[in-house]
Amino acid sequence: MQMHYLHKNFYKLYAYSRTQETLEKYKELYQNSVSLWEKLKNEGVCVKTCHEVTGISRATYYRRKRILNRLLRGIVPPSKRPRKLNKPRWGEAQKQLGLNIRRANPTYGKEKIAIILRRDHGQTVSESTVGRILNRLKEQGLIIKSLSALRTKRKRNFKAHARPWCYKDYKTMIMGERVQIDHMTVTKNGICFKHFQSWDRKSKALHAQVNSGATSSSAKKFLKELIQKNTF
Repeated sequence: MQMHYLHKNFYKLYAYSRTQETLEKYKELYQNSVSLWEKLKNEGVCVKTCHEVTGISRATYYRRKRILNRLLRGIVPPSKRPRKLNKPRWGEAQKQLGLNIRRANPTYGKEKIAIILRRDHGQTVSESTVGRILNRLKEQGLIIKSLSALRTKRKRNFKAHARPWCYKDYKTMIMGERVQIDHMTVTKNGICFKHFQSWDRKSKALHAQVNSGATSSSAKKFLKELIQKNTF
């Protein structure tokens, strides 16, 4: 069998150009803030003002300056990607079992499927692992989300048909239009009293009454007396 491939110099050229492209991206990312910081410092501006103008701290300035010095020597900053990535903790057999169970029972979730795998197939798989298997199957289009599964509720929008409540101005308000009624409990010499009080926000007039209990009949009596006296 004959294999055809490019000359090794092409791969070297690609690696070099990719490195140069990465260097240019880092230069564009850090050069402006570092240059602006140095310009402000040369003009005698304090560190606090430099931070407010450039948006970076003094430690960030020195870190970016160190990175730029390394870029001039062709050293690319190390990648922040973790060295060890989480790998799937299930095999193809467990994946196929989960697929068969889910297709046979479209409404089953990870809890039921985990119990079935442990009870009928001897597979000790946690519920979270089964959930990851189901998510992988959904991404691959092998299964769909159950119609009986909980779904995110749509947030109601009141801006289209409802208006916020606006209180009427005191200048255009008439007496008795808005009356505030409060209730409180007062204890004196071991005896409990229920105090009802009404207050008109326009005239500042008060009407009060004391009862032995805060019942519906007491509240009715207070409102009836308030309307009859018509103090507002």
